Amino acid sequence: MQALLDDLKVDEGFRSMPYYDTVGVLTVAHGYNLIANPLRLSSRKIASIKKHGISEKEAESLLIQCVKQTCRELDEKLSWVYMLPKTRQDVLINMAFNMGIKTLLTFKNTLRLIQDGDYEGAAQAMMKSKWSKQVGNRAKRLAEQMRTGVRA
Repeated sequence: MQALLDDLKVDEGFRSMPYYDTVGVLTVAHGYNLIANPLRLSSRKIASIKKHGISEKEAESLLIQCVKQTCRELDEKLSWVYMLPKTRQDVLINMAFNMGIKTLLTFKNTLRLIQDGDYEGAAQAMMKSKWSKQVGNRAKRLAEQMRTGVRA
C-alpha cells in the first residue's frame, strides 16, 4: 500500500489549508473533499480544518482512511478489480480516489477492457477521457501503468 500512498501524495500534493481544486471543490490535505466528506468528519472537525488547517500527520491518517474507504467501495462495486495484478489495481484505486467511485463507474468501456485483459485498449480509453485532460500527467502515468503493469 505504501507505493500507492506515495503516488497519491505526489498526484494530489499537500496543502494544510483548504483550497478549491480544479473543478471548484473545497479540498484539503492530499485531495480530501470537504464537501462530499466521505469519511463523515464531524461538522466541528471540518470547521476546525477550515479555520486552522490540518497537520501533515493528520493528513497522512486521513489519506490512509480514504484509501481504505475507496478500496471497500471498489470491492463492493467492482470486486473483480482485486483479481488484477497489484499495479493495475492501484491504477483503479488511484482513479477512484481522485474522481470518486460513482464517476469511475461511468468509465464503462475502460472497465470492460480492463476486465477483458485488454490493457492497451484500456490505456487508450483512459487517455481519451475528459478526466485525462483534467489531470494531465497523472493520467499519462496511470495509463502507462495500466498498459504495462509496471509502476510508472
